[in-house]
Amino acid sequence: MTRQIAPLLASARSGDWNPLVLTALETESRHWTDAAACSGRATEDFFPAGDAFDRNPTVVKSRAEEAGNSLQRSLNTCARCPLATQARCLVEALEQEAEYGVRAGLLASEREDLHMGWKRRVRDRAVTNALNGVSSALSQAEFKEAISRFARSQGAHDAERTARGLGITRSYLLQLVRNERKKFENLASEHTAA
Repeated sequence: MTRQIAPLLASARSGDWNPLVLTALETESRHWTDAAACSGRATEDFFPAGDAFDRNPTVVKSRAEEAGNSLQRSLNTCARCPLATQARCLVEALEQEAEYGVRAGLLASEREDLHMGWKRRVRDRAVTNALNGVSSALSQAEFKEAISRFARSQGAHDAERTARGLGITRSYLLQLVRNERKKFENLASEHTAA
């Protein structure tokens, strides 16, 4: 990991993904990899043996060193990329659920917590769009948040429109909302009983 991306990672690990995502958007949209320092390099250097989400990064690094893998050279290559390129590389690795390889100067084993946080993140705009009938790809957390907001909205959102935005039928939406409201009621009764 490079010092320049460290503040973006700290922010993401605390749940604020905006600095990382906004920095990633500063790259040229289509051909950003052409300007990456790793462009044209041997890809095997960026895939140390034994690196995966559930591995210990220290062990992976020492084994790569013992095997003569030029892991440090790969990490130094990443450090030469501009911050926006590093951020874009990381965001794409998270979006693609890349479980192997060095991305943005991080081993896969060093990205595992970021990957889990990425899957749990909720983009407010995506949820609002779904509630307003605009269909887009939602994470599981975003889908659940849209159902929860709809259930709490007291009729502020149109069921047909929201169902369309979520890509489900109106009857299934209403079933999910009933289930969500039961959860609210159970939590409320547990709270008053305590």
